[in-house]
Amino acid sequence: MEQMKIHLRNRRIAFWVVFALFIVAATAFGIMLAEYEKSKKNKETTPVEPATVFVLENAAEQAASFKGEHSTVQVETILGWQYITLSYPGGFSLSVRNEYPKERVESDDILSAFIRNGGEIRKLHNDVTPESIFKLALQEPVTMEDYQYLFFGNGDGTYGFINMITLDEAVSVDPKTVAASYFTTAAKEDETVSVKVAGAEYTFRSGTPYVSFEGFQISDENHLLVISTPVCLAKGEYIGYLDGTIVPSGDHFAMINSKFGAYVGLDYEDPGSTKIIEPAAEPIDNPIVLTGASSGRYYLPRFANVPFHSYDWNNLVIKDNGFRELRDDEGNVISRMGIDLSHHNNDKGEIDWNQVKEAGIEFAMIRCGYRGVTQGSVEKDRFELDNIRGAASVGIDIGLYFYTQAITEAEAIEEAQFCLERIKEYQAYGAEIKLPIVIDTELYETKSTARGNLLTRAERTKCLQAFCKVIEEAGFTPMVYASTRWSILNYDRDALSKYPFWFAYYGEKVTYRFDFDIWQYTSSGTVPGIKGDVDLDIMLTYPAMKEQQN
Repeated sequence: MEQMKIHLRNRRIAFWVVFALFIVAATAFGIMLAEYEKSKKNKETTPVEPATVFVLENAAEQAASFKGEHSTVQVETILGWQYITLSYPGGFSLSVRNEYPKERVESDDILSAFIRNGGEIRKLHNDVTPESIFKLALQEPVTMEDYQYLFFGNGDGTYGFINMITLDEAVSVDPKTVAASYFTTAAKEDETVSVKVAGAEYTFRSGTPYVSFEGFQISDENHLLVISTPVCLAKGEYIGYLDGTIVPSGDHFAMINSKFGAYVGLDYEDPGSTKIIEPAAEPIDNPIVLTGASSGRYYLPRFANVPFHSYDWNNLVIKDNGFRELRDDEGNVISRMGIDLSHHNNDKGEIDWNQVKEAGIEFAMIRCGYRGVTQGSVEKDRFELDNIRGAASVGIDIGLYFYTQAITEAEAIEEAQFCLERIKEYQAYGAEIKLPIVIDTELYETKSTARGNLLTRAERTKCLQAFCKVIEEAGFTPMVYASTRWSILNYDRDALSKYPFWFAYYGEKVTYRFDFDIWQYTSSGTVPGIKGDVDLDIMLTYPAMKEQQN
């Protein structure tokens, strides 16, 4: 009996244990179920984060709307990743990876960008980003020596490029380094420095044998790297200005269309000068540009009192016989055709002035005299009277010129008075002098010690002023004759700006920007009635065309 009671008690205990375990299990299950439902609910309301990210989220939309003239942009899947591909006709394409794992690591750069040309594929080392693809696509590649190149900035002043044919690359090109490579500098014993560039050599008064650039500017014009910069020897020592274009050339870079102009003072051509250039304190703004000796170029301060001309050379007509006409926008001729003569023309044969007139010559500038280049005596031109009479007989307007070698103001006054005396004799023959009286100042090339060659700029200017003043006071219009270089470096045009200017320049494209009134454009012209070569001129402005008041 007692054993049975123990058995029943054990069974009750077991029951309650089992029941307790059941309650615990049920409770745990309820909790798990609740958590499951909660988790399920959260999954339904919270979006799942993607496994990848895109550099450009809207690359597909941009590619679809892109309209390039020669290039195309598309989004494509390569090796399971999204790439943006820029393509050009001929097979070249550039692909940049736009999609990366969410947890991107630095080592994840396998084929982050590559280039293709036909079947050849190479990894791209230049740092071209998805963002830059569309900007790059708007630009056209440049063709150099039958090769096409893509240029792009690296953001640090350097540039990268890709050869679209060979797929060769340059990752970092510094335009300053390329520009500096075109200069060779060397210190000299006299504490000057020699600078060689663009086929010319200059000597500057400075002991710093290196070049640097201040204000260096570069622009990416259709994938051409165009540079523009002042050039210095040291801070504050400006020696000139350089511009040019940097392009690939084989496996290196070259500069094409390079132009260097050395800053020089307006008295640089004075005789006795050591040809040492003083560096400028600051860059020259809006300079006059001259081509110098040995292919050198000079940049000089512009004239203060001489205005720019307004001639439209698009309206310059060159006729079959070599004569020239300047016309207005309606096609009306606004110039006059002329010649200038000395005994050199008469020595070749007698001049038939009727033929000269019939050919279309309207005026003649006739040499009345000259001063000797060594002894300095004043002489008449041997055929001055013949030429004056001939031109007057057929109604060709006449002006005079005198070839000066004056080295003092007194000599210049003597030359002007000589011209006025000759005019009296011409008038006795019924010839009117309707056009200016010109002082011809120029370099005597066959004798370096010629009197006029040795003047300084200031001395020559005073002589020209003295001549012009005498002519003006006599009631005639004085004029100065000179070439481009001579009119800028060898006398002060500002000081004579009120007088008309006869400009000597042999060519078709006039780069001289300053005003002039008569243009002598060739010394080898042909005119019926004159044997041999003859100087041809066109008269452009009224001051040189008005009749003199005697």
